Order: sequence, then structure tokens, then C-alpha cells
Amino acid sequence: MTPPLPTAGPPLTPDRETARRWAVEELTGAEYARAQPNPVLRGLEWLWDRVMQLIADLPGSTSTGGAVVAGVVALLAVAVLAWVATAPRRRAARLRGTGDVFADTRLSAAEHRARAREAAAQARWRDAIQEAFRGLARGLEERAVLDVRAGRTADEIAREAGAAFPGLAGELASAARVFDDVTYGGRPGSRDRYDAVAATDDRVDRARPASPTVTAAPAALP
Repeated sequence: MTPPLPTAGPPLTPDRETARRWAVEELTGAEYARAQPNPVLRGLEWLWDRVMQLIADLPGSTSTGGAVVAGVVALLAVAVLAWVATAPRRRAARLRGTGDVFADTRLSAAEHRARAREAAAQARWRDAIQEAFRGLARGLEERAVLDVRAGRTADEIAREAGAAFPGLAGELASAARVFDDVTYGGRPGSRDRYDAVAATDDRVDRARPASPTVTAAPAALP
């Protein structure tokens, strides 16, 4: 009887090249590339090269036992680098929902939008994104789509406005994430992100809400 052929499966312990490929794929993925400024990525690449050199210098690294040790060290290196690369996203997740979008400012929607355009003209993308989102939120308050309430977060604005503009709910949620990422997550702004938030503001400003007011507090009972 012919013995069954062994089934192929992923190696339990990757060799050096496999581990390097995994790390490269992990750290150059679109999510991490967007999350990290270039200097940080360069630092991570430098750290990876140092780890790989240490592995190569391990006594007996070419033997079976040495290969196992090298593979384990490589996997630990991948985990550490991935943890560092995703730190801004984790920080944004912790802080999201705790910060007042307006940060005690008392400006009109038009003033916030003017600030956003001025910041964009100077390539200050973080400021431009923040002011564009504030202009969006203040505009909703001025139209009585949202009630005026101190301490409202970007997520709350997106959720409440999304109920009034169901067709734009996804865009509003995306704009809130961009605001949180540049405000709390340490992620860099960019023209594309600013343009996306400003375009959402424009579409919301021109749209008719599903109901005239969606978040006003209920009237007190007599």
C-alpha cells in the first residue's frame, strides 16, 4: 500500500528569509505605512537589520537547533515591531470618545472652514483636518441638525449626524476617524485626508437631513 503523501503546511519555525519576508509584509502594509511617519519606519527598519545581524552571529545558527532559536527570535522581533508600528492606532482607540471636538473654541462654521483653508494653503494638514471637521460639526449645529452640546466627540458627531444623513453615514464615520487619528493617534495629516474631510463637509452642507432635528434633548415633563 502506497503511503499517503505528506500534506504541505506552513513551517512551524520560519527560516531567516521567511521571517524577514513576514516582517516586511507586516510593516509595509498600507495600514502601518499610513500610520507611521517616515523617520519611524526608518528606525524600525534599522532595528530589524540589527536583530537579523544578532541572529546571524548566534553560535551554531546554521545547525538545526540554531535555526530553531533564530526562528523564535525572528518571530519575537516581528511581534515587537508590529506592536510598535500599531502604537498610534491603539493610542487613538484609547483616547477616542474622550475629547471635545471644539476644544473650547467658540467659532462659527464659516470661521472654522476659513481656518481650515488657511492651514491647507500652508500645508499644515493636521490643523486643516481638525478645522474642517469642526466646521462640519458647527455647521450641523447652526442648522439645528445637532443640538449645541459641550464635550461632544468626533464619534458622537458622526453617529448622530449619520442618523440625519443616512446616505452620508459612512463618510461621516470616516471623517471622524481621520480627525481622531491626527488629533489623538499621532498620525500625520495629508492633502488627501484633508480633501476627503472637506468634501464630506461640503456634501453634508448641501444635503437635506432626513429629519429637521435628530439629537435635541426631550422636553421636560410637567
